[in-house]
Amino acid sequence: MKKLAVVLALGLAAGCAERPSMHVAEDVVAEGGRVRVSFDRPIQGRAVDQYWLVLAPEGSPDDVSDERVFVYRGDLAASIDARRPGRYELRLHGSFPRKPHDVVDRRVVVVAPKTVARSD
Repeated sequence: MKKLAVVLALGLAAGCAERPSMHVAEDVVAEGGRVRVSFDRPIQGRAVDQYWLVLAPEGSPDDVSDERVFVYRGDLAASIDARRPGRYELRLHGSFPRKPHDVVDRRVVVVAPKTVARSD
């Protein structure tokens, strides 16, 4: 019986350690807008396992961290500014600071340039 309790406890702990995945509300966002994302489960970050988002140029190294946004324990959604037009990867990093660039999930996002109103 004691072995069964240990096996069940380990199984529950492993289930709690599952990493979140994300869903992007729109994969094309206007320059100056916000990329909005939701997570399939609440973020379980803590001091030694923090999560953050970055909008990195597509194909860039995983250590790109300019303008990152932290995602906090219990969050089910987050957003990040779409500042410049181009093709990007929205990357969710975990395990910070132990592993500074541990990409948990990534999604391609296109930031479309602002359109200029024509005056005729």
